[in-house]
Amino acid sequence: MIFFFLMIRRPPRSTLSSSSAASDVYKRQDVVGAPLESPLSITLQYVVNVAVKDPKWLLVFEADYTQKRASVLLHSEDCPNLPASASPHTLTINLNTIPIAGIKEKYLLQVGLLKLTLVANNGADNLTSINMVTQVSKDASGALVRNIMNPLE
Repeated sequence: MIFFFLMIRRPPRSTLSSSSAASDVYKRQDVVGAPLESPLSITLQYVVNVAVKDPKWLLVFEADYTQKRASVLLHSEDCPNLPASASPHTLTINLNTIPIAGIKEKYLLQVGLLKLTLVANNGADNLTSINMVTQVSKDASGALVRNIMNPLE
């Protein structure tokens, strides 16, 4: 069994002007996200109750569209063997950019997943996965922005 604490850091947000119109709520949601290709930092604290041999963390962005899936491996990190312990381990991933080359904009503009997966035994065993729903939309200038929903909040 593995326990998690996940923290996603985003670039600072600019202050939003207030609006009394309920229809503006959806429009403002586009503005609060970070630019799609901006840096991303993820910190995860986890505990393993059983020893894990040859562990590796994988971070993948998936965009689903019409019975197909575009997947982009964003990060892969080998870890030393993890002994069973109540002491937490920490994983920190810092990406300078989100590489989206090869995924058409119309597919990016749908809901996708940012998947953080722990595999073991050289990838033979998928131990756990944290799926973070991502929403990509356009801001007022037409730039792509992302919102990542933390499943542990």
